[in-house]
Amino acid sequence: GRDAHAGLPQNGIDSLLVAAHLLEGYQQILTRMKSPFDPAIINIGQIHGGTARNSVAKECEMHGTMRTYSEDVFNFLVKKMEDFNKGAEMSYGCKIEFSCPPLYPPVLNDEKLVKLMILSCLMNRSCLLKIFHSIKKQYLVSLSLSERNLKNISQVCIQTISTLMKRS
Repeated sequence: GRDAHAGLPQNGIDSLLVAAHLLEGYQQILTRMKSPFDPAIINIGQIHGGTARNSVAKECEMHGTMRTYSEDVFNFLVKKMEDFNKGAEMSYGCKIEFSCPPLYPPVLNDEKLVKLMILSCLMNRSCLLKIFHSIKKQYLVSLSLSERNLKNISQVCIQTISTLMKRS
């Protein structure tokens, strides 16, 4: 960016405005540019910038994290973030320094152990409901939790988990 007095913003390049633009763009990558069936998170947890309330911020730092289960998705997200950065540099006339450490390997559960856990949970009603609530939240499964539907819920849980395991 470039600092300037708040009364003359046209003389500066507001790095806080650029950061806001990038933050919104990074979220668009997740919601509009990748499949909802490829879990991923981009989280910007820190933004630091500016030195005074009445000046255009010359510098701003953003720090965050990104998580995916797939190296292909990770590389796609990094590329799209770099594209947003280049677009912001061209639009605002600023310089963006970007670094993203390599993908942390995801924790992948053993398929046989997961199936064993599911089967054992099917014998325990409270465990089954916990699994169902988790699946419902993560994959937007829409079902009623009445007592009459417990058997159907267990079938949906098994089918959903089987489908997810086939995708991995």
